[in-house]
Amino acid sequence: MTAWTRAIGNCSAEVRVGVIDTSVDVSHPSLEGSRITLKTVRSPDRAASDANHGTAVVSLLAGTGKLDIVGLAPNALVFSADAFHKAADDVSADAFDLIQGLDWLAQSNVAVINMSLSGPDNTLLKQAISQVLARHIVIVAAAGRSDRSGTQGYPSRYEGVIAVSSVDHRLRPVRSTMRGKHISLAAPGVGLVLAGPQGGTQRVDGTSFAAPFVTAAFALRTRQTTGSVKLMEMLAASARDLGMPGRDPVYGWGLVQYSGLPSC
Repeated sequence: MTAWTRAIGNCSAEVRVGVIDTSVDVSHPSLEGSRITLKTVRSPDRAASDANHGTAVVSLLAGTGKLDIVGLAPNALVFSADAFHKAADDVSADAFDLIQGLDWLAQSNVAVINMSLSGPDNTLLKQAISQVLARHIVIVAAAGRSDRSGTQGYPSRYEGVIAVSSVDHRLRPVRSTMRGKHISLAAPGVGLVLAGPQGGTQRVDGTSFAAPFVTAAFALRTRQTTGSVKLMEMLAASARDLGMPGRDPVYGWGLVQYSGLPSC
């Protein structure tokens, strides 16, 4: 579907990838042997989240093959910021904690940052993202769920951020996915088997899990060139055009592709 192969994914040894999410269970079998650096950036007065979201996202990026979970860039250096806390029966992240995560990842010299999260607009977060983008670091964000009010879908709706929508195995757009002129690329986001609770696996859906496909594609492309604008041009040119010709509000430039990346 995306022309990804293990040979391409294995060429990720020098790639530095950032993630802002819930915490990651580095003891999970699917991550055995992976190179992950964790940092808690949520406020110390906040209770830790026990959600498995971050572990699932990182297993898609850097899974080493156990439990048949092979990451898209399994040899990458992953820097993961735990920015989420418990919020009643759910999880949440304050803008301040997200900003702390962005700052740490920028200092860690990552090439690309994955933000599989979506929420309301925030002026301070927007400014922080602009500062990171000015350092030529790519930010990839999940488009999130459709929102008629127009108040959700950030940070994917900020200028310069790569917004990712999701498709199923038949390349059909997921109905609940956010649409709009800000959508950059589409990626698989239905029925993915990733790291689950208690060392097991789980089947997941959503743009949260489509975003890592694009993050990894950007990361692997840094072997060929640097600079977010040039990288986006390369991915747009190689994308499989779906829907209306050219860029459209459902698929963006199309389905992300790994074609053209040499094996090592």
